[in-house]
Amino acid sequence: MSTPFLLFNDVGGSEVVLIFLIVLIFFGPKSIPSIAKTIGRAIYSIRNASDELKDEIKKAGVDVKKDLNLSSFLKEEEQAILEPLDQTLSGIDNTVHFGRGSGDKSNNAPAPGDGDNQKSAVTPQLPTKKPSENAHEA
Repeated sequence: MSTPFLLFNDVGGSEVVLIFLIVLIFFGPKSIPSIAKTIGRAIYSIRNASDELKDEIKKAGVDVKKDLNLSSFLKEEEQAILEPLDQTLSGIDNTVHFGRGSGDKSNNAPAPGDGDNQKSAVTPQLPTKKPSENAHEA
């Protein structure tokens, strides 16, 4: 972890010596090792606590992901949506192909695009105006 480097980023060598002398004057030479030991323990416990917190957050994220189980939920919803659509599509296909097939031509509707000008039961044709009627309107 780069915390000590962030704290002393703008501190030069002479400034470190000055800080050391101030600490030496206020606390004395006998208490400096105990102060350093206390500061070291505090930094160590803070690092351990932050690592444990990170691990707990990661574990909670994995647990939430397992609890949600998004992939299976999405697959179930996709199936729930596709089933009615497939049924509708097969119903439309059955309606379109209802009269075709078995060879009995009396019930067969002409296929779209066969060239017949008759109205089909499957694809209704819109009435068209005769060319002579269009000439009178213009």
